[in-house]
Amino acid sequence: MSDALSPKGRATSRTVVAGSVFVAALAALGIVAAWPIYASPSFLWAAGAAIIAGAAIAVLWVWRRLPGWLVAVLLVAAWLGLGLALGVPERWASGRIWPDGVVDVLLAPVTGWKDLITTPLPVGSYRNLLVPAIIVFLVSVSAALRLSWLPASRSGFAVPVAAAMPVFGLLFGRTSTSSPLQLGPFTLPAPVETAVGASALLVSVLWLSWRGRDDRREAIRRAERATGVRGSRRGSRGSVSRAALAAAMVVVALAAGVVTTGPVGQSRVREVLRTSIGPDLTGDDAISPLVTYRSSFADDRFPQVLFRMTSVDALPERIRLATLSAYDGQTYQLGDGAEGAFQRVPSVLDTPPGEASTVTFTVEALRGVWLPTFGALRQIGFSGSGAPMLADGFYYDPRTSSAVESAGVATGDTYTVTAVTPASPDLQTLPAPGASPQVELPAQMERWLDAQAPSRDGAGLLSVIGALRERGYLSHSLTIPDGTTPAWMSELGDYGFRPSAAGHSLSRIDKLFAQLNERAAQAAGEAPGASLVAAVGDDEQFAVAGALIAEQLGFPARVVVGFRTDDPTLPSCQDGACRAGDLSAWIEVAVAPGTWVSVDTSPQHTASVETQNRRERDPENMTDVRPRNADEVSPPDPQNQDAATAEEPAPPPAPEIVDWTLVRTVAISLLALVAVLAPFLIVLIAKALRRRGRRLAEPASAVAGGWEEYVDTAVDTGRPAPAARTRHEVAELYATPQAGELATLADRAVFSDEQLTPEESEQFWQIVADERRELRSSVGWWRRVRAAVSLKSLLRQTSARAVGTDASGAARGSERRKRRARGAGMS
Repeated sequence: MSDALSPKGRATSRTVVAGSVFVAALAALGIVAAWPIYASPSFLWAAGAAIIAGAAIAVLWVWRRLPGWLVAVLLVAAWLGLGLALGVPERWASGRIWPDGVVDVLLAPVTGWKDLITTPLPVGSYRNLLVPAIIVFLVSVSAALRLSWLPASRSGFAVPVAAAMPVFGLLFGRTSTSSPLQLGPFTLPAPVETAVGASALLVSVLWLSWRGRDDRREAIRRAERATGVRGSRRGSRGSVSRAALAAAMVVVALAAGVVTTGPVGQSRVREVLRTSIGPDLTGDDAISPLVTYRSSFADDRFPQVLFRMTSVDALPERIRLATLSAYDGQTYQLGDGAEGAFQRVPSVLDTPPGEASTVTFTVEALRGVWLPTFGALRQIGFSGSGAPMLADGFYYDPRTSSAVESAGVATGDTYTVTAVTPASPDLQTLPAPGASPQVELPAQMERWLDAQAPSRDGAGLLSVIGALRERGYLSHSLTIPDGTTPAWMSELGDYGFRPSAAGHSLSRIDKLFAQLNERAAQAAGEAPGASLVAAVGDDEQFAVAGALIAEQLGFPARVVVGFRTDDPTLPSCQDGACRAGDLSAWIEVAVAPGTWVSVDTSPQHTASVETQNRRERDPENMTDVRPRNADEVSPPDPQNQDAATAEEPAPPPAPEIVDWTLVRTVAISLLALVAVLAPFLIVLIAKALRRRGRRLAEPASAVAGGWEEYVDTAVDTGRPAPAARTRHEVAELYATPQAGELATLADRAVFSDEQLTPEESEQFWQIVADERRELRSSVGWWRRVRAAVSLKSLLRQTSARAVGTDASGAARGSERRKRRARGAGMS
């Protein structure tokens, strides 16, 4: 191998060039496969540099005969150099390449792989996630080139090493495949993944085939130089047959794989590494901002500006702080499973159609992990010296549109959000999609809701929520100090204080509706149009009550804590400055999967609570007293009662004649099995056709073919090939019971002028069958299986045999020319 790059001959140069082309093709396929992971020009620069560096190390490895430890040192140095130069571009942009960038590159081989499968795609140049790609392409190219330049017997190990590049892109890639490709009446599912896999297989097979053929040619050339006899360059019919067989195997395998891709891909979710790995942050430990809602209205907290917003466009109407979707009867908090899963945001996220806006947020008094955003996030960027740390700690849940900053925020932190606000449908005209309530309604709340008798649609929901808001009364405190006016009361103007307890448990909500039911009972005896205002609370209680009502009417619901920016009747941020006192809560209801509509639930504060105590009059209707001589009635017989009222059981549904799910599963399994076994089946069929052709030939050729069948079986079971040995030498080599008789009969059929009969040919083949059984029985069962699908007998024309044949042919031609010359002289 040390001479692989030295100018000693065309064959060696062709081997180097072919190996380099093979590795380059696999590297290109690796870039195509990994592009969906990064989708950034930074990846192309990093992968290209890694490929060049790996090739340079491979050349030095061979040219200077470097020891293994020195090659490892060069690979590590290339990894560190390329990682610092191209693997952490964000560190260069922030001016923190030392020490943060160095630490990122050093940690990438340990943490980069996990971060790569827990970060939503595409990751772009996020953090140090380019470094794993650099390592894969650097090591794979270097090792694959080194192996591809080895002799043919060992160069095959370059295939799995080079295949690591496209496999990297496929395993770390998307959980969904590329869009199907329509080709006339045919649909090709997952065209990109199929093309990458099929191309990698085809390139590998072609290169391995070329290496084997080139190695045989080189052996023939060495034999020619040693013997001085030049062989024929014309291809034999056997070589053409072998090439056709190999091509057929590849075509059938690829076709079977493509055919099974569609059904298998449609019946199962694409399993990649990121499929079974969850996000880094679940948010379970984050305090629900609804629990601490009342603290924002304390006098020392109320006027504080939490953050400011600026935008060249109009500010969004609602700013989201947190979305809470799970209620256990005590607190509303983040959901788990389908919701509440926060992930990193490396570059750009896919967003639904809608109005896009870009808003810059500057933090002032805001603290904690919750980060204000709006709409469906498309991209976020942090500014300032702490930008890398903030970017590392930012997590986003696209299903709830909530964001957290695990490192927390401080005064002066600035970030820019680009998001899309989807168009909101008209809830008034939409039916309820159907949802199961998370908890059972408390008694007082259920009683009040039954009295409203709302329809189970959007109009009914808006009607009952509107009634709740009109009959509620805003209050943020349970008590106020004598002689003082809290800041929140001062902003409400002409306001009469009513006490309100905090909390949003079912017990607290039940008391809210108990007030409503009590007031409704009192108003029943008053003049028409009497005030029904009675429920005292704030957004904490009314948002939870609204969510419970929505779920009861069949709408999936969740509570949103955030800010409004432009509402004249409700607390809103003024001129982009959001104070603690502007904090609010509302609900969102789902009208379709992924489509949520905001519904305000804040109670009014202009119509005061009715406080007059009215004495209930005694009932005017006298109670009828049942006389003592009432007839006693015997209770009905339970058995007869049950028999009379029991309904006839519905007949069981007729079983399906055909279980189509089972049929589909079996069909897909059979297609997959055919795809796996197709190459082996082709070999078995080819051998069977060869054996049949030999046996059905004319008697002399059939005997010669029977001898070849015997030799092929011996070669497939591990015996050495005949090479230039005579038939009797081969018989002694294989040493089966009737090998000598087979050699004698075959020589007589080939060299004798006697005409053989079909019966003699058939007897010869019976002996061949016995000897083939003897050869197979002399090895284990696993070796017999391998012999059945072995390609040795199909490719057993060795270079020595070819040279021997060419030499003997040349000698016979020379002798014929001498005889013709002597005959011409005599005439």
